[in-house]
Amino acid sequence: MVQLFTKEKNTVRPDPMVENWKDGITDKSSQTLKSSQAMAASPVDEAREGIKRNYFHRIITMKLPILALSGYLGLGVFIGAYIEEWSLIDSVYFTVQTLTTVGYGDKTPSSATGRLLCTIFILYGAVLLTWLVGVVTRYISQRMDASIVRKRVPKQHLIGNILFSEAFQLLRSLILIASIVGIGMTYLIRYEDFTWINSLYFCVVTLSTVGYGDSNQFLDSNTTKLFLIFYLLFGTVAIAKVMGASIEGVLDAHQRKKRKEILKTRLSITELRKADQDHSGTLSEAEFTVFQLTQMGLVRISDIEAIKEQFYILDTDNSGQVTFEEAMRG
Repeated sequence: MVQLFTKEKNTVRPDPMVENWKDGITDKSSQTLKSSQAMAASPVDEAREGIKRNYFHRIITMKLPILALSGYLGLGVFIGAYIEEWSLIDSVYFTVQTLTTVGYGDKTPSSATGRLLCTIFILYGAVLLTWLVGVVTRYISQRMDASIVRKRVPKQHLIGNILFSEAFQLLRSLILIASIVGIGMTYLIRYEDFTWINSLYFCVVTLSTVGYGDSNQFLDSNTTKLFLIFYLLFGTVAIAKVMGASIEGVLDAHQRKKRKEILKTRLSITELRKADQDHSGTLSEAEFTVFQLTQMGLVRISDIEAIKEQFYILDTDNSGQVTFEEAMRG
């Protein structure tokens, strides 16, 4: 009896309900662990996918312009050095003149082959210059946008900062133009014995890409031609950027004025019906916001539709909400 009692006392019989409860906890814990591991690994996977997606974009934005510019310079040197039998400096000097559309007229092709190749060369340069200016402008714009996001300007100081920024941009543009003109004048006065009026005239004609050709008759030294190669490249691109920024500033001011007028104006019954996307007879906050953004020109209807389509793809259970698991699977 004692042995039986002792065995029964020391023997623990498993309770089925307790065991099922433990199994449920274990299953949920394992699922939670797997989910957490998937969530933890997801940023790395997303980063890798982002690198793959942006690979060709980086090639287009960084490497292709360099390759295109190298090919253009090579074609110009080929025309000058091998077709027209100019020196290397004269060939590069002619190439840069053509690319910047200055065209002094002191170096022009005389052979039929050279003129035929120049027709392709000029068109190639016009497209290339437009592309390069666009690449530089986009890069500067992205850097400025990133800087604005990092600064997080308070709302009460936003208007004042915008006005100050516009005035500062104008002042900086004027200083940049004056500096570029001043560098050219200083060189011409010191090394080419130009008067200050002739040097000013030459620099403005050059930077505006007019290129009359009446001020370059004394520019025969290779040192001056080498200086003009870099002066034309950097000077004309900088002036084009300043002019583009000025036009963009005027357009931005017009857009801001239009947006203020839209915010001050009440919606008409026609606009209210147009904003009511689900035809419920009432406007939700999202519908009102989307309609005002489209009226301001900040977004397009096609952009909104593309965003909605992306949401519908992620919302696999059609619940109207996207869970983290659905977003990770998508």
